Amino acid sequence: LYAPQWLPWTAKYLNWEGLEMTAWCLHAHSHNYFDLQKESELGKYTSVTPQDFQDGAVDIAWFKEAFSTLGESRFQQVYEAAHYICDNQGYIRARVYADAILGKLTLEDCKKRVLEKRNKDYLVAIGLLALKSSPSEPSGMAEILEIYKFIQDFKKSGKDVGQQRQASEKRSCELAMENLARNAGYPDPIRLTWAMETLDIQELMKKVQTINIDDTKIELQVNSL
Repeated sequence: LYAPQWLPWTAKYLNWEGLEMTAWCLHAHSHNYFDLQKESELGKYTSVTPQDFQDGAVDIAWFKEAFSTLGESRFQQVYEAAHYICDNQGYIRARVYADAILGKLTLEDCKKRVLEKRNKDYLVAIGLLALKSSPSEPSGMAEILEIYKFIQDFKKSGKDVGQQRQASEKRSCELAMENLARNAGYPDPIRLTWAMETLDIQELMKKVQTINIDDTKIELQVNSL
């Protein structure tokens, strides 16, 4: 991982199918510097641009394909060697994303990191979390709604920080929404938003109570228009 130019020979010697794919996947998500060689290698596996990777974008399908092709045991060995990818702490980002996709992180883990440290990597990762239930089931939709509302609430809380931090956190919220949309099976964040806002209104209507004040009865109603 430290010298990826040797990956083809290493993979061939070890006879590890998926080693190159997995190594480049971790490189791409480490917020590392991209030279022309790396950009060329990444283009073999993903349509995500280097700039989007640097912003924090995640190719979920690539992660899953790398894991299934290489196998859990061998993937873990490459995962543990990820700190050789770069001299800074960028490799931690790749490992956070991997942990979220593979179900090693929980929603509470991510919420704690985001709220206490305003950690952008965990904010992006919250949209990658392995869902406990299928999106086609009510429990799955409830789980997606909880994540969606957390991202939106965090985005609103950014008004209290500086402009540069606001812009950075806004971009992280956008990436978290893109990840959640793909994770939940929606083609884009807009359709996810429509679905979640509709579900949120439905949940609100279940809690509606009628209030009686003298001879007046007050209640909330939403008609078909």
